[in-house]
Amino acid sequence: RFLLGSFVILLWALRTKCNLRIGKKEWLPLISCSLFFSIQIITMYLGVHFTTAGHATVLLMTASIWIVILSHFFIPGDYFSPTRFVGILVVYLGIAIIYAEGLEYKQSSHMLMGDILTIVSAFLLGARQVYSAKLVTTIHPEKILLFQGLFGCVVFSISSGLFEDAQWMWTWGLMTSLAYQGLV
Repeated sequence: RFLLGSFVILLWALRTKCNLRIGKKEWLPLISCSLFFSIQIITMYLGVHFTTAGHATVLLMTASIWIVILSHFFIPGDYFSPTRFVGILVVYLGIAIIYAEGLEYKQSSHMLMGDILTIVSAFLLGARQVYSAKLVTTIHPEKILLFQGLFGCVVFSISSGLFEDAQWMWTWGLMTSLAYQGLV
């Protein structure tokens, strides 16, 4: 899916005549943003594996809270106001209420590990969004997205080869879901 997504971004960048040449000062920010991206996805996958869908959903939604908090410190002029606090609180409570049924299960040590990994993933997602917001002031968004996608292709191909032993088969369902995730 990252390969398909990168292909779509590449087509768009070419259509809009975006300069994709990476300058000397862009390498470190692009690599660090892509590391954020890859580690965030890995912690999300691991977290979801060890916890319930209800826990994962509620905990991943905390990313919006992390974005508001981190933006206050790292984005000039983006301040944490009482209105934002109330808005974030209302959103989070709404999500928690909707998924409360999934939160009622007794926790095991595996579920606690999953919850911790999922919160770390949400934090990294928030941090990556704030970092990306700073990067787009100096690096073209298509370049950032394309670099993250291609970096993700490498990281997840290697990770899959090293850590996954499950065999899968190409089916229409698999191809359709990959196409949807990669192209949309």
